Amino acid sequence: PCDSSYEHNNGFLKISLLKTDFIHARLHIWHRQEKSTIHNHGWDFVSCGLYGRIQFTNFQEDDADGIEVDKTVLREIRDPKDN
Repeated sequence: PCDSSYEHNNGFLKISLLKTDFIHARLHIWHRQEKSTIHNHGWDFVSCGLYGRIQFTNFQEDDADGIEVDKTVLREIRDPKDN
């Protein structure tokens, strides 16, 4: 699976951990503080943060001619030793 790992245009390392006919498990490592571009996924997925901060913004197309923000979620994941 590692042969399909690479640095993504949105600024993170995309590491393939496991790929079968039913699942593709990946590890994303964000090593830069850049914001990603608005994009969509053609599949359902589950995401789990291990450490750091995750901001997930859900966008909806506006009937007029723009994009509106539907919901933004910001979650911080800290090391339990830091408490």
